[in-house]
Amino acid sequence: MRLNHLPFISCITVFVYQACFAESVPVTLKTQTFYDDRNATAVAYFAEAVTAPDIDEGSTEDCRIIHIRVEKVSKDSGNDHAAIIQFRPMRLGAIELPALEFKGETQSLTTAATKLTVSERVKSDRMQLKFTVDSPSDLYVGQAVRIDLEWRSDLPASALRSLRINPNFFSHDAIQIVIPRSTEDEELQMGLPIGGRRVIARRQINPEQPKELGTVLLPIYVKFLEAGTYTLDDLSLECSIVDQPSGNFDRYAAHFNNGLFEEVDTFEKYKRHHTTAKTIEISVLELPKEKQSALFSGLFEPVHFELRLSDDAVELGQILEVDIEVTSEFPHGMLDLPPLNLQPSLRAHFLVDSEMGRIWHEHGTHFKARLRTLSSHLNAFPALRFQVFDPQTGRYVWKETDPKSLKISSRDGIDYIALSAFEGAQVPLVDFNEGIWYNHQKSSMNSLLYAIHSLLNDYFWLWLATGPLAFFALRPLVKEWRQQALDPVYKKRARAYAEFKKIPEGSEIKWRTFLNFLAAHFNAKGVAWTASDTRAALEEANVDSKIIARIQAIHISKDKTLFSQNEEAAEISDLNATARRVRVAFAKTTLILMVVLSLLPNESVAASWSEAESAFTSALATPVGTRQASAFYTKSALLFEAVAQTDNDAASAYYNAGNAWFQANRLGLSIAAYRNAARIRPFDEALLDNLAAARALALNKVPEGRTSLQRTPSSWLRVVTIALSFCLCGTMLLYVRYESQRWRLITYACAIALALSVIILGLRSRSSRTEGVITTHSVEARKGPAYVYAPAFGQALHDGLEFTLIDERDRWMQIELTDGRRCWIPQSQASLVPAL
Repeated sequence: MRLNHLPFISCITVFVYQACFAESVPVTLKTQTFYDDRNATAVAYFAEAVTAPDIDEGSTEDCRIIHIRVEKVSKDSGNDHAAIIQFRPMRLGAIELPALEFKGETQSLTTAATKLTVSERVKSDRMQLKFTVDSPSDLYVGQAVRIDLEWRSDLPASALRSLRINPNFFSHDAIQIVIPRSTEDEELQMGLPIGGRRVIARRQINPEQPKELGTVLLPIYVKFLEAGTYTLDDLSLECSIVDQPSGNFDRYAAHFNNGLFEEVDTFEKYKRHHTTAKTIEISVLELPKEKQSALFSGLFEPVHFELRLSDDAVELGQILEVDIEVTSEFPHGMLDLPPLNLQPSLRAHFLVDSEMGRIWHEHGTHFKARLRTLSSHLNAFPALRFQVFDPQTGRYVWKETDPKSLKISSRDGIDYIALSAFEGAQVPLVDFNEGIWYNHQKSSMNSLLYAIHSLLNDYFWLWLATGPLAFFALRPLVKEWRQQALDPVYKKRARAYAEFKKIPEGSEIKWRTFLNFLAAHFNAKGVAWTASDTRAALEEANVDSKIIARIQAIHISKDKTLFSQNEEAAEISDLNATARRVRVAFAKTTLILMVVLSLLPNESVAASWSEAESAFTSALATPVGTRQASAFYTKSALLFEAVAQTDNDAASAYYNAGNAWFQANRLGLSIAAYRNAARIRPFDEALLDNLAAARALALNKVPEGRTSLQRTPSSWLRVVTIALSFCLCGTMLLYVRYESQRWRLITYACAIALALSVIILGLRSRSSRTEGVITTHSVEARKGPAYVYAPAFGQALHDGLEFTLIDERDRWMQIELTDGRRCWIPQSQASLVPAL
């Protein structure tokens, strides 16, 4: 090691008073200026090999020995070994480097104690430092703020060395620092060391004093990652000023090779000048968690997005490059975008590369992404939506790019590529043909089925009890039918009695049917029935004698009237039965009229349905991905959902609403609408395919912790239970009627089926829980029912994720995912749907 090339930190005027003793070894000071915060170096030469003493034994209160290293030197110097002593002065003023004893081969050698003077830093009046904060009234977490550094000095630029600017906020874990790329003219740029970085600042030179440093300006952008009050202190600058400067300040071509990056030569005399700036306090507010989306870009207004495509015509499966130019007040290093695969408008149409390139431009950043086209049924690249925060209003706002014209041609007759064809694709695609998304037409039969379905479900227990009641009510009638079938005489008597009951009181026909009844009861013809026959029949039936005499008198009177020339008017009495029959008939007529009216089309509902269809048709005629198309689909979906609340064909209305929401890229609302339709129409293949397709596009992939099987909705299970109840009652009545082995077995089978249905329905009712689906673009799940709780997961929950509702509290819902994990979300971010 060459001693004359040892690196040293600084120098200043040194006064050395060395005591000379015959036994002492002189010490040469390699450092010319001493400070109590910088190490210094001295060298002692020996004619023989020596062993260094312990550094603790040599240290004193004035001077602490840092390190001693003994090396062999060239013989030309006249010495054999040299001891290099590093030490640190411990106080200002005159101190003494203590004598050190070295052990030689034949003797002990002691270095001479050396006196030196330790200087202190000078607060310079020839330098001024200022930090200016361009802080808004309200500063939020993640919002960049500009701090302008200004350093003024009239000192010669060529005399400046070893600049140190180390603000404490440069090393703060919760603060991000970005110094933008300089766009100044070449002659105005100057390299500057600050906070351990090498940056380019702007230097303004005074034309009248071109050798002076002048004014140095540097913009610093600061982003605070946590809320709170920050104190930016230690805003100081220190620079060494050499007594005899040499050369130019920026004598090298590179900006980072000026004198500010150089350490002072140890053989030079210099002074350390410093200056400080005022401490700065900045208060940072927390961003509101409510309404913050996973598509929140982290950007703040004002900001502008511009979309460009590499081509306006590509082939199916070809790579398309997308350039999103973000223009902002903040520098390139502080701009970022959420992954494009979170964009709902790109799902099922493009396979998005997970990586995004970043290219600097003067007013922001170019974000480059690569997408592979999956569908040729597009005539425009859809608009991209980004959520930004407006600090002026304290609210989130949405910014959109304009749709771009894009023609995608089919390839080898293929119009669609499934995502499953690409390894590692995040979103699996259900296998379905393009064009499945057609709307159902309004149907009277569907309306009737839905009316029956709703009626049976709304009055389930009443209908379930109706079966047994009907059985006990109809059992005597069925037994009567059976006896008539087995006994012809009994059948004849029953029919005669029925005919008699039909005739009103007080009429001639009533009397004749009474005689027919008596004749049939006693196996005689009514036309040959006399008064004496009537008396004999009534006596045989043990009728009261007074009644017998009265009826016989009536019989004789009627016979006289029948054979006389003057026919008497028939007397009509007891009209109560007739009045009752009229009332019952009127009630039946009214009921039939109400049923007929319920099946007639509602003009207002029909108008809403037509308006919804019109909006859907308008959306189909609008270029795919445009804001106009999305607005038409949204209007159609809302109208169809309104129709579903009032129309009997609610299943078709919900189905069409699901189609409209799907086309509007609202997967959560689409799934909710499809599930409402599936509750009424659970076996519709097109409906189930559409529901599966919407579920396949959900971004969140949650492991299935429990078996998810397709099952019949509970509403239809109740319908089946009621039907089985009536079937059982019917078969029991048929068994009572015919008493055959076949009807007995059918009755047993119906009873078993009804019992199983009731058991399944009971178990389903006990285990049934309300389910739901995320309907907003994204929501951050929490560990408790408030935004102050920590996030439950590292990623946001996206629309289309289904869950089970566990609890509700203060406009928050506790939900359980399919793998059993639980979290809390705001009620406004999801929609509850019936469990299938």
